[in-house]
Amino acid sequence: MKTITIDDEKVQVSTQPSNAARSFDIEFKPGEIIIKIPQGHQIDLDTILKRRRSLIVRKYREAASKIRLLNGDTIHIRGNPRRIITKQTQEPPEPRVEIQKDTLTIHVKEKENPSSILKKWITQQTQQLIHETIEKHRKQLETLPEKTRIQDTPRWGYANKKGELVYNWQLYTLPPDLAEYVILHEAVHLHHFHHQKGFHRKLETIIPDHRQREKQLQRYLAIPTNFQYKR
Repeated sequence: MKTITIDDEKVQVSTQPSNAARSFDIEFKPGEIIIKIPQGHQIDLDTILKRRRSLIVRKYREAASKIRLLNGDTIHIRGNPRRIITKQTQEPPEPRVEIQKDTLTIHVKEKENPSSILKKWITQQTQQLIHETIEKHRKQLETLPEKTRIQDTPRWGYANKKGELVYNWQLYTLPPDLAEYVILHEAVHLHHFHHQKGFHRKLETIIPDHRQREKQLQRYLAIPTNFQYKR
């Protein structure tokens, strides 16, 4: 592990082997940078910092300026930050997650992992949101999805040529207008697969300010893959 200084902040830099990554990937946390190295690659941290320091610093600054959808014990729901509270009980109520004005309460049994309960609940809300959004705009869409899937994907969403839409499970944490933008952006791709003039013309008829929403979406930093909320 190394420590570098970025804008007067001491930041720890470490490497981590990755079975999934085919190329170098970097995860940014407050005060920490984790460089994930694909299996079979032999390279030390000093060499990485020598070759890619300027890129790493630039990306860290970009990440630091973004809004984290999960930051410590605070999570965004529909764009609004709420403090996470866990309550232990032998007979937790349903739903296991309860939303109040400024808080989100997770009801857990002893030794249960609150992260898995929270992720399952957000995934369910995202699935419902996708269904409602596509139904609301179905008359405007030229092609409807054969299937929608929710995944732990680094992208907010994508469409494939099988007629499927794949969305990030975290859409419910975004502000409503940005979640709507992601859902409809990918739905339009079912008919206009590439980002050509026809795609933008169609999307603009549904979301006239889609370019502005796309820029706003870039301000948000998604919850890390396989996150663990520690109560």
